[in-house]
Amino acid sequence: STGHIGLECIDDSTYEGSASTCGPDGTFVEEIQTFRCPEYCVQCGPRGLGAALCLSTPTTNRDCDQAEYFDNNAIVCPDGQ
Repeated sequence: STGHIGLECIDDSTYEGSASTCGPDGTFVEEIQTFRCPEYCVQCGPRGLGAALCLSTPTTNRDCDQAEYFDNNAIVCPDGQ
């Protein structure tokens, strides 16, 4: 597994996320799964990569500009694909 990233909060502690693995042929494989935050799930903008955040407080007073990072920077498997 290469990890997962939140897409959208389902409720105050659960979110849908994109889980990633490197397949047997070195390609990047994504699967949508449900995950649980230890405390609070906070939605940062519309559904998208990095939009569901696990935080220790239920605040939505956050600078959400960082979510665009994943739209502009590729995530690759260790073999570079």
